[in-house]
Amino acid sequence: MLSLEKMQKIRVIAPRDNLQKAIDSLYSFGAIQVQECKTAGLDLPLAQFEEISSMLIRLRAEERSLSLKGSPKFKEANFSEIRKNYAELAIADLDSKRKMLSDLETKISELESQKAALLPFRKLNFNPQESKSSGVLLSYFEPRPKSEKQLQNALSKIPSDTLRVLDDGKNYMLLAYDVRQAEKVAAIISKYSFAILPIPQIKGGFKEELKSIEKKIFELQIEIREIREWLADYVKHKGTMLLKIKEQLKVASLKAELPFKIGKTENFSVVEGWIESRNFDDFESSLEKLGAFLLEKVETKETPPSKLNNPKLIRPFEFMVEFFSLPKSFEIDPTFFISITFPLFFGMIMGDIGYGMLALFAALAIKLKSKADLMKRIGGMLALSAVSAIFFGVIFGEFFGLEHIFGIELHPLVHRAKEVEELINISLLLGVLHLSLGFIIGAFTQFSNGHKKHAAAKISWLVVEICLILSIINLADVSLLHIFEPLKQFIGLAPSLVGLLAGMIGIALFESPTHLMELPSLLSNILSYLRIAALGLSGVIISMIINQLPVDFDGFFAMVSFQRPFDMGLLISFVLFGGMLILGHLVALGLAILESGVQSLRLHYVEFFSKFYEGGGLPFVPLRKKEE
Repeated sequence: MLSLEKMQKIRVIAPRDNLQKAIDSLYSFGAIQVQECKTAGLDLPLAQFEEISSMLIRLRAEERSLSLKGSPKFKEANFSEIRKNYAELAIADLDSKRKMLSDLETKISELESQKAALLPFRKLNFNPQESKSSGVLLSYFEPRPKSEKQLQNALSKIPSDTLRVLDDGKNYMLLAYDVRQAEKVAAIISKYSFAILPIPQIKGGFKEELKSIEKKIFELQIEIREIREWLADYVKHKGTMLLKIKEQLKVASLKAELPFKIGKTENFSVVEGWIESRNFDDFESSLEKLGAFLLEKVETKETPPSKLNNPKLIRPFEFMVEFFSLPKSFEIDPTFFISITFPLFFGMIMGDIGYGMLALFAALAIKLKSKADLMKRIGGMLALSAVSAIFFGVIFGEFFGLEHIFGIELHPLVHRAKEVEELINISLLLGVLHLSLGFIIGAFTQFSNGHKKHAAAKISWLVVEICLILSIINLADVSLLHIFEPLKQFIGLAPSLVGLLAGMIGIALFESPTHLMELPSLLSNILSYLRIAALGLSGVIISMIINQLPVDFDGFFAMVSFQRPFDMGLLISFVLFGGMLILGHLVALGLAILESGVQSLRLHYVEFFSKFYEGGGLPFVPLRKKEE
C-alpha cells in the first residue's frame, strides 16, 4: 500500500518463425510493458500493418461521422476474419449515400436561393419576357416608410406608370418608364427607397415558377429523408458491428506494430520489457505455447515504471498523486496518507451536515452515472470527503448554517462562528502534525535508500519545526497557540532554544548553510494551514447571510393548510425569497466544494509534498489491462 508494485525487467528469446505466436502470447498475457529492445536490431512491422492502419483510420472517422457511442464487448479475431467482417460493413455504400446527400443539399440550397429571389415578385401577374419593350424599362423596389408621397411627387414630371403590390406587410412598387429617363429615375428611386430588386428573367410567370421550384425542393427533401433513414437504419443494424470491428482493429494494429520494439537476429526474436514481479510465473506459463523459448530476469540499473498498489477504498485518491506526478520506484506512495488528510481538511472547511449530504448525493450520482474512469474516481474522492464534512458538521453543529435540523437543536462541540480562536488553534495543530508527517516520511525514504545524510537533514528540519513552536509559546503568551501550552510543562524555553539551535546546525551540516534561509518558509508553511479556519468561517458567514432572507415558512404553510386566508402577496414573497434561498445555498454549496477541494489539494501539493516527495516516475503501460 505504501510501496509501489514491484517490477521485474524480463527478456524473452524465441525463434523468428514463431514471431506471430510470440506476439499473440504477449497480448494474451497483457500485463507487460514492452520496451524497445537494446540488445539486437529492431524488426519490421507485420505485413498487414498498413492495411490495418488504413481500415482503423476509416472506421474511427465513420464513428465520429455517424455519432456512434458506446464500447461494446468484442472477441479478438484474426485479420482474415476482421477483413471479411469489414467488407460486410459496405463502407463504399456510405460514401455513395453521403455523396448523394451532399449533391441533393447543394441543389436545395441553389433552389432556395432562386426561391428567395422570386418571393418579392409572387403577386405580379405578368411574364417578364413578354413585358420587354424597346422603349420601356421596369424597376421593382420597396419604398422607404412614409416616403411614398415624396416619391410620387418626384416622379410626376417623368412619363411613368406605377403599380403598388402589398405582400406580407411589405409595400412594393413596380415602375414602368421611358428608357431615356433611366438616370433620373434611378436617382429618385435610390433616394426614396431601399435597393432596387432585379427582376428575374424567367420564361413563365412568377407564381408558376415559384410553384415549380417549391415542387422540386419538396421532391429533393423526400430523397434526402430517404437517405437519412437509410443512414439511421445502417447505424441501427451495423453501428455496433462497426464499433466491434474498430476495437478488433485496435488490437490487430497494436500487434502489427509491436515488432517495431522487438529485436531480431538471423534466427531469433528478442522481447524486452517490464512485468509485475508477482506475475512472473503466470507470464512464463503464458509463453508455453511457443514451444522453444528462453525467459530470463534482467538485472538493470534502469528506473522501473511506476504502478500504484492500493486497496479499492482509497484507490480514488490515486488521482491526486497521478495528477501531480507518479512516485519513483524508491519513493513511498503517499496515497494512503492523502486518503486520510484530504477528507479531513475538506470536512473541516465545509463542516456542515446539509452541505455534506448534498455533496454526498452529488458524489454518488457522479460515481454511479459516469462511465469515464476519471469521473468515477473523482466521485469516490468526493463521497469520502462529503462523509467527513457531515461528521464535522455534527461537531460544529451546523445544518445549512443553522443550529438546528427541523426544530431539533444541535449541540456543537466547537462553535465556529463564536470560537474562532479555538478553530485557529486546531488548524495550526493540524499544520504542525501534517508537516511533521512529511518530514518523517522523507527521513524514512532517504534512510531506506541508503541516503543517511539526507535522512538526518529531514530529522533536523523536524526538530527545528517542533522547537520553533515551543520557543514561541515559551517566549510569548500567544493565545493563538494555547493548544500547545501543555508542552511547556515538559519542555521549557532553554531546551526549546537548544533544540532549535541543534536542528539548525544539523541543517547546515547535512544540507548546507544556505538552506537555513528557508526557515521563514517553514513558518509560512505552518501558517498556511490557517486557510482551513478562514475558509470554514467564511462559509459559515455566507450561510448565515443567506438564511436571513425573509422567507415566511410558517405563514405559507398556514395558508396552504387553510389556517389563514389566501394572500397573493405572501405567495409571491414566498416563491421569490424561497427561490433566492435555494439558489443561494446551491451557490454556497458550489463554492464550498470548490474551495474545500482546491485548498485541501494545495496544502498537500505545496506544503506536504515539499517535505518528502520527488515524483517524476513513468507510468506502467501494459499492452492491455490484466483481467482481475
